Amino acid sequence: MSIGMANLDGALQVKVGTLFGRELILVSQSKMEIQTWFMGFMIGRREFNNELVRQLRYEEWTQEGVRTCGIRFKYNGKTQVLVKALLDESDSLRTVVRIINVYKFSHTMPQEVELTGS
Repeated sequence: MSIGMANLDGALQVKVGTLFGRELILVSQSKMEIQTWFMGFMIGRREFNNELVRQLRYEEWTQEGVRTCGIRFKYNGKTQVLVKALLDESDSLRTVVRIINVYKFSHTMPQEVELTGS
């Protein structure tokens, strides 16, 4: 697994390469966009309003008899899978969760405060 990170026009850009392809995660203050790439072609794109994203977490599960790990979150009451990988890539995915959480994408925008002098 490979992880690349950049700041692009105020948005966090995280590239996660796995055995299954590549996920490009773009996180701005208002939305999170997930692009799925395979062999140089974008095969999927999903957008999520950050105010509705809940419980971003690393998890392990069994799917069709294969132990898998990934990043999941709740959106409008449904569980979404952000990135899925083989179990031995768990440390890298935990790192991605920390990166996104540090970027504070799930927090609301700060309100302006007017300061007055006395």
